[in-house]
Amino acid sequence: MPKRYPLAPCALALALAACDGGGTGPIPDATGTVTGVVYIDRNGDGQLNAELDGPASSVRVSLTPAAGGPTTRSSVTDQTGLYRMTLVPVGSYRVQVDAASLGDTLRLAKVDSATLTVTANAETGTRVALEVVPLTIERARQAEVGRLLTVEAIALNGGATFSDSTVHIADTGGTAMRLISFAAAQLAAGDSVRVLARLTTRDGQPVLDGATVFRRGKAAPVTPVLLSTRVAATGDGGRRDAALVRVQNAVVRDTATVARGLRLTVDDGSGPLTVLVDRQSNIAPNPPFIPGASVDLTGVLAATGAGTWQLRPRNSEDVAVRYPRTSIEQARRQPAGSSVIIEGVALSTWAVFGDSSLHVADNSASLRVLRLPQTTVSVGDSLRVVGTVQVQAGQPALINASLTRLGTANQSPEPVRVSTGVAARADGGRLDAALVRIDSALVTNSVSVTPAGDGRVIVNDGSGSFDVILDRDAQFGLDQPLLPGALLSVRGVLVPAGDGTSRWQLKPRGTPDLRLEYPFFRIDQARRQPAGTVMTIEGVALNSWYTFGDSSVHVSDPSGTLRVVRVPEVSLAAGDSVRLIGKLTATRTGQLVLDASQVLQARLLGKAQRVPTPVVVTPTEAATARNGTLDGALVRLENAVVRDTASSENGDFSMQVGDSATGVWVVLDANTSLATTTYAPGARLNVVGLLVPSNVSRVWVLKPRAPEDLSVQ
Repeated sequence: MPKRYPLAPCALALALAACDGGGTGPIPDATGTVTGVVYIDRNGDGQLNAELDGPASSVRVSLTPAAGGPTTRSSVTDQTGLYRMTLVPVGSYRVQVDAASLGDTLRLAKVDSATLTVTANAETGTRVALEVVPLTIERARQAEVGRLLTVEAIALNGGATFSDSTVHIADTGGTAMRLISFAAAQLAAGDSVRVLARLTTRDGQPVLDGATVFRRGKAAPVTPVLLSTRVAATGDGGRRDAALVRVQNAVVRDTATVARGLRLTVDDGSGPLTVLVDRQSNIAPNPPFIPGASVDLTGVLAATGAGTWQLRPRNSEDVAVRYPRTSIEQARRQPAGSSVIIEGVALSTWAVFGDSSLHVADNSASLRVLRLPQTTVSVGDSLRVVGTVQVQAGQPALINASLTRLGTANQSPEPVRVSTGVAARADGGRLDAALVRIDSALVTNSVSVTPAGDGRVIVNDGSGSFDVILDRDAQFGLDQPLLPGALLSVRGVLVPAGDGTSRWQLKPRGTPDLRLEYPFFRIDQARRQPAGTVMTIEGVALNSWYTFGDSSVHVSDPSGTLRVVRVPEVSLAAGDSVRLIGKLTATRTGQLVLDASQVLQARLLGKAQRVPTPVVVTPTEAATARNGTLDGALVRLENAVVRDTASSENGDFSMQVGDSATGVWVVLDANTSLATTTYAPGARLNVVGLLVPSNVSRVWVLKPRAPEDLSVQ
C-alpha cells in the first residue's frame, strides 16, 4: 500500500479552495484523497534522503484517468514540497507532473507509483523525485560566480592523488574544471560523478568550491589531448584549463625540489612547460628524472595564477622516462652536465675502495661511477647506469647515478694486458677506468703509506715506473711482504692520480688480484748477484731444518750449493726438494747466504729422494772450501787422521784432522747428538759433512749431520 504523508487537515468546505482542487461540478458520491511529496533528488539515487534531498515547491501534480480522459484533479506543492487533492472520484489514475512548472532547471526523475487507485473515503499517494538538470562543464564555467550548480562529469584523478586534494573533472567533450575544498578520498580516476557545488574562481579560472560529490559508477576513460609543451604551458589559451593532456618527446631541462614534490622544466622544442610531480602521487620512475632525459607525460593542467599552466602527472603510469642510450666511449665524449644511460659490466664492487665508486665497462671503453648510493653489485654483473657526466681529476665520470642490475655475473671480465709505461698514461687516457693487467713488473721500492692511509708500491717492467695503490679498504692479506726486487703480477682498475701529472695509478680490488714472485736463479747465478737481491732458489736440502739448531738449511742444485739461514720452521728432511725465497746477504767473513727471515716462505716440492753424492776432498781442500767454490757443499774426507780435539762452551766437540798445518776442523754440533768419546788423536776417520765458514776469514769447518756421517777406520 502506498505510504501516506500526513498533512494539516483542511475544513471540508474549504478543501477544494485550499488544495487547489480541480473542477466545480457536483461532488461525487464516492471519493478519496491523494497526497504526496515532491523532492529534489540531489544524488540521483531515486531515494528520499531527508538530510540531503530538498523539497520542490510550486510544482503542479495532476491526476488523469488511467483509461484516458481529461485531468481529474491537480495540486501545486507548498514550500515543504507537499501536494494534496481531495474529493477524487474512486478509480485508477496516472500521476503526472506539469513540465511547465519545473522551469529549465528541474526535470522529472522518478514517480514511486506512477498509477494510483483511489478508494472511497481513503487516502493514498506517492512520492515524486525531481532532479536538477545538470550543466555541462562548458556551461558551468560560464555561469555566474556564486551560483550553486550541478554537473555530471568524469573524475580525472582520485581524491588522494594530490596533496592539495584537488580533483579535476571533465565532461565527455573533454572540457574540465577543478573541484576544491572538499574531502573525497574514496573518489578514483574514471568515476562517473554528480557534483553539487558553488562556482568560484581560483588562479584566474572558474572552479567548483565546497563540492558534494556523488559517485554514479565507472565511466569510459577520458582520452588525453596531445599538446606541445608551449601550448600546454598556456593551457591552450585557457581552453584546456584543468584538462587531461599529454606531451611527448620532451627533454628535461631542469629539476628542483619544492614543498609539494619535484618541479621539472621540460621542452619538446616548442617552449618550456613546468611539471609538478606531487610527492603524494608516489611517482618514482626508473630511470629517474634528471636533466637530459626524454619524457612522455600525461597529466592534468593546473593554472598557476600567473597566466601559465603546469602539468601534474597523476601516477607512475602517466610517466615514461628515456635516456639517450650511448656506448661508454660516446658517453665519455659528452659535455659535462649531460645525462646519459649506459649498459655494461661491473669491474669492481661498490664497497671495495670505500669511496662509493664503481667501474663499468662495455666493448668500447670504461667509466667510473662516483658517489653511488649503496648497492649490492658483484664483479661481472650486467648493469644499466643512468647519471650525469662530470669531469673528475681531468677525466669524465658519472655522478648522481642510479643503476639497475640486468643480470648476475657469469664470469669475471678479462683485463687488458699492458706494460707499466702504458698503464702510467692509461694508453693516452683511452684506458681510463679500465681493468688492466701487468705481468712480472719489478718492485722498486718498499711499501710506503699515502696521506689517505693506502699502501703505495712502485713497479717497473722496463717500460717505465708506475704506482700501484693498495687501498686500505680492500684489505689485502699477502702471505709474504712486498720487497724491492720482487716480481709483481697485478690486475686492477686504472684511476687518475689526481695530482695534476696526467698519470694514472692501478688499484687492485683485493688479494686475488696480486701474484707476488721473486726472480728465480740457479745457485751459481744466485752467487753472482749483488747482496740485497731478493730471489727464489730451488734444490735439494742437504740437511733438515732441525739439524744444527740454527734454522739453517744447505740447498744444492746441479750448479752449486748455497746456505740458507733463518729459514721459517718447516718439516724438512735431507733429500727433500725445496723452494726457498730470501734476500742474498754477505756474512762477516764475506760469504754469501740467503736470508729467508723477511720473505717467510719455504715450500716443499717433494719428499726425500736421494741426497746428492758428497764431493771427495782432502783436509786442505776442505779447510779452504776449495778456494770457496765448495762453500756450503756436502763433502767427504777419507782416511783422515785426527790430530787434536777440543770442546766448546756451547757443547760442540771439534776435531782437527789432516796435517797439523793444513788440516780442517770437524765440528760435532751439540744439536746432532753425535758421540764424542770414540774420537781421539791418531784415529783415522771417514767423514761426510757440510762446509760452513768459520769465524776466521777464508777458513771453513766441516759439520757432520748425523752418526752415519762418521766412521772410524
